[in-house]
Amino acid sequence: MGFAEKVSLHAHTIQKEDVEHLRRLGLSDEEILDVTLASSVRNLYSRVVDAMGAEPDDKYLDLEPHVRQAMQKGRPFAEDKICPHCYGTHIAKKFRTEDGREEYFCEYCNIGGLVKPKNKYSEAQKLQILEHYERYSPQKIKETFGVSPATLARWEKAKSKHVRNKK
Repeated sequence: MGFAEKVSLHAHTIQKEDVEHLRRLGLSDEEILDVTLASSVRNLYSRVVDAMGAEPDDKYLDLEPHVRQAMQKGRPFAEDKICPHCYGTHIAKKFRTEDGREEYFCEYCNIGGLVKPKNKYSEAQKLQILEHYERYSPQKIKETFGVSPATLARWEKAKSKHVRNKK
């Protein structure tokens, strides 16, 4: 799996030692080629589907939340049907914002927000904004970064939980 991940994310860094390691684990050259081709074709397929904006059938909504979470990498699907926090399907629409976007509330995890937020922040961006959270008021951060106080509190809670889990 580590080799397949390396093919997918950093193929240019694969060395002879990586292939030799697989041989020592008992894989034949044909099996190593199979792993390489399978992960490469999956990458190609995922990129084409993502670039075309295709979304999975609603049948995926029948999957268990943890399976949906594992599958939901890259562009999220069914944003108006799946809670981005617990990946459950307990979404209740609340109202429309001034710019016409819908807000939701998840009855399972008791968290809400915008169905399709304008800004999507990477984990690094969230941490940078949270550094300001310690020095400035939530209102000032909302004016500067466009992040609501509720979102800041949720990010802070997730950060604290992540730090606790690392210990």
